[in-house]
Amino acid sequence: MGFVSSLLHAHTIGKLTQGYVQCLDRSRFHVTVIHAPGGRRDKVRDVIDTAADRVVELPNSLVMAWRSMAALQLDVLYYPDIGMVPFTYFLAYARLAPVQAVSWGHPVTTGLSSLDYFLSFDAAEPEGAEAAYTERLVRLQRPPTYYQPFFRPERVLPRDALGLPDHGRLYGCPQSLFKFHPDFDAVLAEILARDPDGWIVAVEGSKGFFHERLRARWARHFPVLTERVLFLPRMPQDRFMMLLANMDVLLDPPHFGSGNTFYESMVSGVPSVTWPGAFMRGRIVAGTYRWLGIDNPPVAACLGDYAALAVRVAADVSWRTSLRTQLLEKAPRLFNMTTVLVTGGAGFLGSHLCERLVERGNEVLCVDNFHTGSKDNVKHLIGLPNFELIRHDVWLPLYLEVDRVFNMACPASPIHYQRDPVATVKTSVLGAINMLGLAKRCGARILQASTSEVYGDPQKHPQPESYWGHVNPNGPRACYDEGKRCAETLFFDYHRQHGVDIRVVRIFNTYGPRMHPNDGRVVSNFIVQALQGKPITLYGDGGQTRSFCYVDDLVEGLLRMMEQEGEIGPVNLGNPAEMTIRQLAELICELTGSASRIEYRPLPQDDPVQRQPNIERARATLDWSPGVSLVDGLRETIAYFRSKLQIA
Repeated sequence: MGFVSSLLHAHTIGKLTQGYVQCLDRSRFHVTVIHAPGGRRDKVRDVIDTAADRVVELPNSLVMAWRSMAALQLDVLYYPDIGMVPFTYFLAYARLAPVQAVSWGHPVTTGLSSLDYFLSFDAAEPEGAEAAYTERLVRLQRPPTYYQPFFRPERVLPRDALGLPDHGRLYGCPQSLFKFHPDFDAVLAEILARDPDGWIVAVEGSKGFFHERLRARWARHFPVLTERVLFLPRMPQDRFMMLLANMDVLLDPPHFGSGNTFYESMVSGVPSVTWPGAFMRGRIVAGTYRWLGIDNPPVAACLGDYAALAVRVAADVSWRTSLRTQLLEKAPRLFNMTTVLVTGGAGFLGSHLCERLVERGNEVLCVDNFHTGSKDNVKHLIGLPNFELIRHDVWLPLYLEVDRVFNMACPASPIHYQRDPVATVKTSVLGAINMLGLAKRCGARILQASTSEVYGDPQKHPQPESYWGHVNPNGPRACYDEGKRCAETLFFDYHRQHGVDIRVVRIFNTYGPRMHPNDGRVVSNFIVQALQGKPITLYGDGGQTRSFCYVDDLVEGLLRMMEQEGEIGPVNLGNPAEMTIRQLAELICELTGSASRIEYRPLPQDDPVQRQPNIERARATLDWSPGVSLVDGLRETIAYFRSKLQIA
């Protein structure tokens, strides 16, 4: 497969294409990057060239370029853009591969019979759009890009540092100036009339004559635009992203709307006001809002409503805040199609993690052998286009193409992991070896769900990550404790020896809906016994302590750990609020209204007396700490078990 353009560098086309070149499945595609004349060298081009299997630079002669392309014997030739640069437009007249396709880098049909397919986006195409294309229109179910933000500002400079006025609302339209259609002039003037203190912010073009002609047009018809449209000089990427973050609202130009700038604005969650025109080139923003499921999006019903809508969004802080929250939450679905493997994905923690990943728009592969996991935990995800359930034991090799791996597989309750201790060790150790091998082959990042059990019956309290633990290697819990310790060793050795990109977390006691009612863990035990009116069994005198983290908080910590840079772990994840087991039993009786009596039994061998995480590293590196109180989390968990056990 070949990708050909003059613009495969730090240009909209390079940004929209880079992810494809990096992430196409190399077991199915050999990728050739073809640079047409007129391009430049920069960091984006270097990334694209490094990711390609082959890089070709075409000569300036069109005939010689045709011959060079034909000699490549491509099966598929993909033009990210046709119409931006004359050379690639004329290059596309020739049949240089059995299949030739184009996409919306320049969002109009080519008119060329040599192009077979136009890759577009169903939500952005009107009904009957096929008639507007000479190519066969392919309506993909998501935008035809594999996009990653190129800069995320850690801090945003204030207005004055960016040359912006210190008062009035800011309406941003930092678009290529050829997109300012004359129909847009009256809209801009009406915005300024409705908001006398407002400013419209644009960016000077790379070609001075666009700026000069635009201002001359405005001077003749709408002089106010020459006074209150602020043109800023072109700027580096980091300042541009900060500029977007300072806008109150962005204005999507009618007829030829935003593409890459809209993607970049999603990093800061700044809403774009839009009016969907007759063709895809003016409908990308509205179509993306619809695909993302944005509630109450700022989409004008007609061009005449645009100005009033823009001023209303800018003035309504509550509406803007709601839009910003939604855009930030759903941006990951737009920015990537990352394929994530979750082993143990049908278990208690794994199912909640799969749910969050599906909601984010990731392609999720859920692997489980169902020894302790259950299809019921993920049945609401089965059938969704970005979720796949695979039955498999991780101690056997697995061959998949993925970008991220959450290695969650292993029975976690004493009842389950002691039932077949050899299988438990195999799951921890062979599972780690197989998943690390998969991550090494794919170049994927992999997170190991380790456990507080690596600390054993701790002599240090609370437990920091630097503590090596106090573990009985021969006891009944050793299959789990030592299996997890060995898995950590493997993770760090694969990182040191093979450069595998790892993350390791140590999970402390976690509870919530979808816990197994018979897993023997203290929260599920007490709730089931209380709801059924049975005696609540306390082991020992009930004075041993634990710390309980609600599952939603824990999953958030897992996601943050996977995506942060610079910290590979281990990092403790848990709730540092400590309580005795007896206090937990009394609280559950109170919340369930149960009259169950407490029954004391001997303490099992090697059962820890104290367990409390030190989470200072998680706070510092992940900006994470639990937010759900124990009472609120228990109420949710009790409601789940009432339903599960069908108790009124």
